[in-house]
Amino acid sequence: MNPAEHIPKKWMILLHIFPILTSVVTLLEVIIVGLTDRKSVVADLSGMYCHISSQIPNRITSGLTIICVIGVLIMDVLIIRVLKKMWKEHQRAVRPLSLETEEHISLDSIVRVVIFAFLPTIALVVSCSQYFPGSQEAKTSAKTNIVVATLPVAAFLIFGSQKDMLRAWGLCRRPKEIHWQRKGVSDEVTE
Repeated sequence: MNPAEHIPKKWMILLHIFPILTSVVTLLEVIIVGLTDRKSVVADLSGMYCHISSQIPNRITSGLTIICVIGVLIMDVLIIRVLKKMWKEHQRAVRPLSLETEEHISLDSIVRVVIFAFLPTIALVVSCSQYFPGSQEAKTSAKTNIVVATLPVAAFLIFGSQKDMLRAWGLCRRPKEIHWQRKGVSDEVTE
């Protein structure tokens, strides 16, 4: 079961481009608004960040974040369904399709994905608290700023510290492959 075979190429391209595009649009929005009205750039009450005091850019950014997070949550539900199905197949002690094609998912991978899937929920709650009127405390709270700042760190700790990711980034050497050769009665190891 190869997930890439079931997803059309245009959706895969969109999944890769959309996060970058939304980040660039948000950055351009902040730069343009900040440069056109320099008095609107002020430090928030917590003193941790500068922000734009005008409500329109804030609502656009929060609304864009909410839309993106809802999309991520939908993908999370789909991923969790696939993982649950594969885990049930594995628990039945029947050779599932995933084991036959060497695409077995380990328990630690499932735990990482489930914990990682919880992070967009936190981002959605924070964005909603900043988006809706009457939530001035959430907009200026140091707690909110700390939660927002820890989300990328949490994502890194969940995935970035794993051997497969470190190996992909070239920070961890691959173990040498050991090939077993059968010769008569004894076994020999060759590298």
